[in-house]
Amino acid sequence: MVAPVMVLPMFKLLYVFTRQISKPVAKMVERSAKSGSGTIRNKIVIPLGQFSHWVSVRAERVIAGNTRTRVRSLSEEEAIEWGGSLIGETFIYSVAAGFVIYEYTDKEAKDSKKKEEIQAWRNSIGEQVLQLQEKIQQLETESTELRQALEAVSQSAPASEALSTPATSNLYSAVSYGLSLVGLGSGS
Repeated sequence: MVAPVMVLPMFKLLYVFTRQISKPVAKMVERSAKSGSGTIRNKIVIPLGQFSHWVSVRAERVIAGNTRTRVRSLSEEEAIEWGGSLIGETFIYSVAAGFVIYEYTDKEAKDSKKKEEIQAWRNSIGEQVLQLQEKIQQLETESTELRQALEAVSQSAPASEALSTPATSNLYSAVSYGLSLVGLGSGS
C-alpha cells in the first residue's frame, strides 16, 4: 500500500506530466483534425473554425460599437486552421479543468471526512461527560448512604463505645477521608 504522504507528490507529478504531455497531444490532435479524413474535416473542423471566427469577429465588433452584422466567411484553409487550433486548445483546457475539478472534489471529500471525525470526537466526549455525571451521581448517592450509616452507628452506641473499637475508628476515618477527597466532607 502506498503511504498517504506519497500520494500527494505522486499525484502532483502525474498532474505536471499530464499537463506537459497535453500540449504535444493537442498539437497532434490539431494536426490530425487539419489533415484528417474528408468527413471529419468537412463536418467538424471547418464548421467549428467558421463558427469560432464568426464569434470572434462579432465579439470584436460589439466591443468596438460597430453594428455591421455581416461576417466574411473564411477560406477552407483558414477555417481548418481556426478549427484545428480550437480543438487543440479545447483539449488543453479540458485537461486543466479535469484536474481542477478533481482537486476540488478531493478537497471537499477530505473536508467532509474531517468534519465527520470532529463530530465523532465531540459525540465521544459528550458520552464521556454523561458517564462521568452518572458516576458522580452514583458516588454522591453512596456517600449519602455511608454518611447515614455512620450516623446510625454513632447514634445507636454511646460515642465512647462506638469510637473506642478499632474497626469503627478505622471505618470512620476511611469514610471521612473519602468524603473529603470527593469534596463532600463535613467541612464543605
